[in-house]
Amino acid sequence: MTTRLTHSFHSLNELHLAYMAFVKSGGLFIPCEQPTELGNRVELLYTLPGESEPTRVFGEVVWFNPQADSQRPRGVGIAFAEGDESHRERIEQLLADQLGSGQLTWTL
Repeated sequence: MTTRLTHSFHSLNELHLAYMAFVKSGGLFIPCEQPTELGNRVELLYTLPGESEPTRVFGEVVWFNPQADSQRPRGVGIAFAEGDESHRERIEQLLADQLGSGQLTWTL
């Protein structure tokens, strides 16, 4: 069974907070209340800042934060399926100035 999640990123800062560069094929942390388990397959529709149409990607839950705190919302980390680097490349182009900044994110 595949879970479907959607999320719109309203700013580059929000995208940076959610981007998981430490995942081989790239990934995003998606704030959500929906319960899930590690290894679950996910269809993700995400909209990048300044865009109106969502992008579809398949992936797998590789991390989750079951409870919100002052620094991180509740949600799941989705690793993009391997073999398609276009999502990682597109996001890293948008975040070129912010990657490596040392700013805390919603992920590890």
